[in-house]
Amino acid sequence: MSVSFSPMTSEDFSVFIEHSSQAFAREKINSGIWSEEEALGKAKGTFDTLLPEGLNTQEHQLFSILYRS
Repeated sequence: MSVSFSPMTSEDFSVFIEHSSQAFAREKINSGIWSEEEALGKAKGTFDTLLPEGLNTQEHQLFSILYRS
């Protein structure tokens, strides 16, 4: 098996943000910090704050991890 890193594509970034926002929202709901109604919006807002230019945010490098058997 080999592992390699590849610069994240726009398509991969979209999938990453969607999955990560949903997972982060679920964690906050389960911990009682956010209500179900507000969680997804707040989670997406958090990612917008952390990566304001998305994939092109300065001083951030995002990669996809590729596994090959």
